[in-house]
Amino acid sequence: LDELFMALVTNPIEYDCQCIHKALKGISCDLETITEIVSTRPSFMLKQMNTKYLDLFKNNKGKGKELKKEFESSFSGIVNKILTSLIDKERSVNNSPNIDECQNKAEKLKHEGVKRWTGDDSFFIKIFTTSSPMEIAYISRLYHKMMGFSILQGINHELSGDAKKFLTNFVFAVLSPSEFFATRLNKAITNKNDKIVTRIIVSRHEIDMGQIKQYYLQLYGKELSEELKNHFSGIYYQILNKLI
Repeated sequence: LDELFMALVTNPIEYDCQCIHKALKGISCDLETITEIVSTRPSFMLKQMNTKYLDLFKNNKGKGKELKKEFESSFSGIVNKILTSLIDKERSVNNSPNIDECQNKAEKLKHEGVKRWTGDDSFFIKIFTTSSPMEIAYISRLYHKMMGFSILQGINHELSGDAKKFLTNFVFAVLSPSEFFATRLNKAITNKNDKIVTRIIVSRHEIDMGQIKQYYLQLYGKELSEELKNHFSGIYYQILNKLI
């Protein structure tokens, strides 16, 4: 309950920073939480989080790191490249994709090949950290049509280990955030992980909670409100139910 009240009264930028800090500094790094937050926040929020993180978390000498620097010192390879690129770059907000440009980008992804997507100069990284959600969705459909399999299927088939796990979550979150959050909620509710349940519902209740509820019902055959009622109780459940 304390976590829920904290989430409700804390500025969203500050709360996201707190969640990322806990995910980074825990006994083991919670990359899933970091991926969830950074992949689904718009560019203006990420840039505010970058500087806010420095203000919030300083050592006893008064020194700290911007969020980008924290990622650079905590991760390497594709994880570091994507997380820092999302903060560094400006994601397009174009809701009317240029068909020819999207076709060219899909063809470049095809030519580059899934196994090369994890490289530092990967065209995949550029597309998925700078294109708008609508552009990415259109490029992904064109890629699927050309290849006969989706970008997610390509990642699952061609990659392995941490790169596969990270990219699967990242691409899922970018391509279909509402569906992604529905699956995250289901896992968190089943495991009674109130921190994840709280974070998702508070952060998304004014954005796409209607779509998340639809996906939840479609994927699991149960209403989200009923699932919450079956696993939580009291004031905590009542507030969550009001938010959804």
